[in-house]
Amino acid sequence: MEVVYHSPIKATAAKEPPKAAPTVSVSPNPPALKVIIVGGGIGGQTAAIALRRQGHSVKVYEQSRFANETGAAIHLVPNGLSVLHQLGVRAEDHGANEIISTRLRKHSGEIMKVIDHYSQRDRFQENWLLTHRAHLHDHLKAVATSAEAPGRPTELLCSSKVQRVDAEKGIVYLANGQEDQADVIIGADGVHSVCRIAVCDPAPAPHPSKDCTFRFLLDREEAESDPETAPHVNPQVSLDIWYGSDRKVVIYPCSRNKILNFVCIHPAGLTEDKLDMEGEALKQELLTVYEGFHPGLLKMLDKVSPSALKIWPLLDMETLPRYNVGRLALIGDAAHPFLPHLAQGGAMAIEDGGSLGVMLRKGTTADQVPERLELFNKARYERATLCQELTRLTGGDGIKSTEFDPSKLNLNNTLDYFLPHDEIHASTQILRQHLWKKEESARWRQPIVFGPMPGPRNIPQECAVGGLPSTVTTATVRFKTSATLLKNLFPNEAYSLSQSDSVGQMSIVVQQLRNLDWLGGGGYNLLSLYLHDVQYTKKDGTKLNGFYCPVTFEDCADPIIAGREDLGWPKLFSEIDVQQPSAGIMEVSLSWRGAKWASFWLRGLQEKGTEAADDSSNTATPPEDGIFLHKHVPGISGRFHEADADYDVFIPKPFGKDMSERHASRDKPVMLVAEEAGVEFIPLGPSKLPTIHHIVSRIAELPNLGNTVGTLKTEMGMRDFSGGYRLE
Repeated sequence: MEVVYHSPIKATAAKEPPKAAPTVSVSPNPPALKVIIVGGGIGGQTAAIALRRQGHSVKVYEQSRFANETGAAIHLVPNGLSVLHQLGVRAEDHGANEIISTRLRKHSGEIMKVIDHYSQRDRFQENWLLTHRAHLHDHLKAVATSAEAPGRPTELLCSSKVQRVDAEKGIVYLANGQEDQADVIIGADGVHSVCRIAVCDPAPAPHPSKDCTFRFLLDREEAESDPETAPHVNPQVSLDIWYGSDRKVVIYPCSRNKILNFVCIHPAGLTEDKLDMEGEALKQELLTVYEGFHPGLLKMLDKVSPSALKIWPLLDMETLPRYNVGRLALIGDAAHPFLPHLAQGGAMAIEDGGSLGVMLRKGTTADQVPERLELFNKARYERATLCQELTRLTGGDGIKSTEFDPSKLNLNNTLDYFLPHDEIHASTQILRQHLWKKEESARWRQPIVFGPMPGPRNIPQECAVGGLPSTVTTATVRFKTSATLLKNLFPNEAYSLSQSDSVGQMSIVVQQLRNLDWLGGGGYNLLSLYLHDVQYTKKDGTKLNGFYCPVTFEDCADPIIAGREDLGWPKLFSEIDVQQPSAGIMEVSLSWRGAKWASFWLRGLQEKGTEAADDSSNTATPPEDGIFLHKHVPGISGRFHEADADYDVFIPKPFGKDMSERHASRDKPVMLVAEEAGVEFIPLGPSKLPTIHHIVSRIAELPNLGNTVGTLKTEMGMRDFSGGYRLE
């Protein structure tokens, strides 16, 4: 059995050891998919890592040179970090630091509310980290292209601009006139994606939102060394938000708490005509926009190097109708650009990449790709679009100068939906449910939450062990007994004996089943009671002929559960010991926790041919065309007298007259006939047989009135009884 991901790595030693990642089974020696990822940002590199770990051949086309990457800081919230850890990426080893608290402050500096993240860390699988975007990106690239990481190293092609893609054929067309083809194309090319139009034509264009932002980094030491600014720098890893009526400043550390990241969000109308401004003029614009905020904060803003300051419009975009088409899937900002208010943009891109690694698991074929990308869309669309909308709503969290109610600040109110989520676990369940529905022979038995239950009528490929062929050895003692006692074992009046005699025929059958694929090559023993020459009359008057099984005892729990739930077969457990001290003798004993309650024996076994031993060939009785069973499922609690299911089942014979639970090959086996055969049932009572005494005592009532025939045969192959059906 292959695993989707290796065991996840935890963020800090303080956390509990990681649980194993979800598992799904795959075909042996699966083919690798050829994957092209357009764009090598955080989402693209995460997808590359996830897909290479599944054994696929991954190529990334990135239009930039990745030279002198800078950028700001980024939140690695628990839902995003969980995916990274399961992909073997440890951001905390590359400068990320854990957030301890969030302080919500008035523009005047007064602290209105403190959110203690540290005390809540045990609520989540992972911690909430803050890191430098460039450091995270470099680490993702290193893991994606590493020769040591699981899977094939990703081929990273920089300065390679993609102009368009053909989603149906899986072709990417490059600006240099070249083209490349793959089984899968991942559009990870950001907010100005060229892949988007293949999913939605015309594609919505990103547009400026109501806000712009100044962004820059500042050495923490520089702020702490100044007496005017030092009081406003929390020595812990704290995220500070300074609120004005329509603008705010967000400050948090990264790079092992050595660098402060500033995000200064303000109304776009104040600076939208100054986007090309730079240098000292832009710095003065920053100070003008935040005029009226606390002098200590303004002093920190004044420390920015003019060359490091830049203003950005915050872009938004209409929601796409879907994230996939054909062989193409969009991820990250190409699918769902985010405003920064919930710190979920990077996490959503990371979740996208992790989900792709699940849906395109090892063993996925090229023909399955479009279907699997539909599952990716199912896993990601609702969650990502909801996060977009809640982010937009959270963006309106400014406070009026006369309003200082911290409850109006909804920064943390929506995070409980996003932070506890684990996308790899969630996507794995969606894939499982999809694969369960595709199993035509799937059998659902309790506990159903784990999926279809393997069994004799549903043998998963990974359970087929091959090797020796399955066999069934059937020992039968058939004799006459009281017809009245036999009729007392019928569950309802639809059953009758075909003859109006005072005697009837019954058989006690012992079977040894061996080399069963669905039991991993193992087997089990059973003893069944069969009533012969049984006739079933339907409500319309038509009749069926066969033999009826009131009870079977088996020494293995798995076939008992499978038979009871799949077919309604009345199976119970008992220890069954089968001994063959010599070629001519078989001795069987049944016991319940050491209390022996039945004996079965065949002695003097000799080969005499099937006809000599087949008493059922009597032409005076109708042919037995199959097995009758009665299925009963009791109600629950106060309604236990009302059955949830109560009906009769008929399992037709596929051929011949074999009445065993596991039918054999068409070739006639060698039949051994016993010179002496018999059975004995010992009614030990409720003290020794507390759960089956009422059954054993009834069987013990059945007298042996003669015509005893004992036979033994071994056959190759098995019957699964999948042709059984409900009668009425």
